Formats: sequence, C-alpha cells, structure tokens
Amino acid sequence: MKSSKVKAWAGILVGLGCAAHVAQAQEVYVGAGLFGVQVGYAFAVTPNVNLRGDFLTMGSREKSFNESGTAYQGKINWSRKALLADWFPSGSSFRVTAGATFNDVGFDLYANGAGQKVDINGRQLSLSANDSLNIQVKMPSTTPYIGIGFGHKPGSKGWGFHSDFGASLGKFKVTETRTGGLVNGGSLGVTQSDVDKELADVREGVAKLKFLPQLTLGVSYHF
Repeated sequence: MKSSKVKAWAGILVGLGCAAHVAQAQEVYVGAGLFGVQVGYAFAVTPNVNLRGDFLTMGSREKSFNESGTAYQGKINWSRKALLADWFPSGSSFRVTAGATFNDVGFDLYANGAGQKVDINGRQLSLSANDSLNIQVKMPSTTPYIGIGFGHKPGSKGWGFHSDFGASLGKFKVTETRTGGLVNGGSLGVTQSDVDKELADVREGVAKLKFLPQLTLGVSYHF
C-alpha cells in the first residue's frame, strides 16, 4: 500500500477515534424563561467548545387589540429554533455564545366581517362581509444571536443547571393586506397613502425593536 494511502487511512481512523470520544460528551436540556419553554441538545467539539441546537416556544395565542380606533382580533406566534456555539474561556462554566436563530415570531391583526368598524386615516368605515384589513408584524426569519451564560460545560457528567442571557438581532417589519372595498380603488375609497398614515404609529413602535431578548433558566443531563 502506498504511503499516501496509509496516511489517509490513518487520518480517517484518528478522526473516527476523536468523533467517538467527542460523542461521549453529550447533553440534553430543558428550560423556561422570558418567551416560553425550551428543549435542546448539545455535544462537545473540544474541551472548551460546544455545539447546540434548541427550540424555544410560547406557541400561538389569540388576543384582541385596539389600534388607532379600530378593534382587531389578533394572533400571536412566538417560536424559534437555534443553532449555537458555546466557548468557555476559562475553567468555569461561564461561556460566550454565538449562532443563528430561525424565527416564527410576530403577530397578525385582523379587522373583518359585516358591520365591523375601522378607522383609517381619520375616516370611520363600516366593512361588508367581503372587506378585510390584515396587519402583519414579523421578526426576520433568520437572525444572528449573541449572548452569555452558565452551564453546558464539556466534560461534565450527570445533572446540571444552565442559564442564558442574550439576544437575536433583527428589526421587526410591518406589512398589510386588504380585500374587498378596502383595496386601492375599491368601493370604500381607501388609498395606500391612507393606510400608510394609519400604520405610522405601528411602524414607529416596532422600529424601536432591534433585537429579541432571551433569558432562560433550566436543567440539563450530561452523558
């Protein structure tokens, strides 16, 4: 067998040996915090670096809102997945975390149905069964994450605790859709300019939201 092939096979065997060693440093964890409950899995890459994946959710909720004189029915969605890397700069369980979150975070406001009253740019309008106004406020679907925390230390065994304090960095976006007489040029005489003025307060409010915080506490099991 040629020397190059011997070296290649040796490299593969060393890699498999390292993988088998790393695979022993695994962890499952659960938690709860500011925006729901959390479940995740982590494994060690080196004695000072972890890779993690987790899911954090509050589920979906229905709620009524009143915005600029219009009563809306609202649906809130609050869930996110994450792929994260932890770095432990010292011998303690303190870590620095970075990665990405994949978000289903936002809320929809609906005004529809015969007889429903809406206020658009100071005009009181009565909707028919075919008229509707829907305002969507959403976090970007993918955002970077940075944070700090304690726990998930490679090499630990058995039960442990963990905490996270960080943020997904991204601006919420406001969009709207209309049907029936509320469409531009429709029977109710609503223009895009009218709707933009009506949504100005919503856009101004969400423009201040440039990150989504995370604060969670939980327990883990290392094996």
